[in-house]
Amino acid sequence: MTIKAKLTIILSLVMAFSFVIISYTLYIAYNEHKNEIVLKELNTLSTKISLLIHETQKERGATAGFLGSGGTKFTTILPNQRTLTDKRLREYSQYVKSLDKKQLSQELREQIVKLNHNLGNLNHIREVTSNLQISLKDAIAYYTKTNAMMLDVVSSSIKMTRDATLVRGLVAYNDFLHAKEKAGIERAVLSGAFAKDRFVDGMFVKFISLVSSQKSYIQDFLSVADES
Repeated sequence: MTIKAKLTIILSLVMAFSFVIISYTLYIAYNEHKNEIVLKELNTLSTKISLLIHETQKERGATAGFLGSGGTKFTTILPNQRTLTDKRLREYSQYVKSLDKKQLSQELREQIVKLNHNLGNLNHIREVTSNLQISLKDAIAYYTKTNAMMLDVVSSSIKMTRDATLVRGLVAYNDFLHAKEKAGIERAVLSGAFAKDRFVDGMFVKFISLVSSQKSYIQDFLSVADES
């Protein structure tokens, strides 16, 4: 084999290797950029959800007070709170419609569909509440189930995150949201208890359990979250 042939083979191998390296680097860069876009969207989604949960938690408490009093209390607070909830619900719904669902995991897509279906029952729950046609227990259960579904969406978002530091922050955030949700259920339970001037069956035990759960979630949050 001539020197020219050898050099040609060597040059071809070098070029082929360079092509592979460059292609791989571009592929990694593209995926990282794509992942950054998805993470930004998931972060915004989590924010929209946390704002909505905040309002549904307050609506749950006002609903409990209204039903617990037999419709004599929270007559102004409850309608006003529903308006606040609707505002956040519109913001969440509009953002979800704009999401590129193909970039989300199958689990996350299914959870969003189930959540949206459950949120579709909100007006019915409000109607039977206003007409005192639903029990305090069932009303609280609806809001609690809905909030749990929203928290599941946030939890599933964490699974799509690859950055270890970001995962740690999201886990801490998730723990904090769960602690806040337990506090929200506690508010609903106590609103109903104060409205009736007593705990209905099982509610005192539930109250103690909620306080204990909050402590656990806060402890988990503090053990994971950084100082800032």
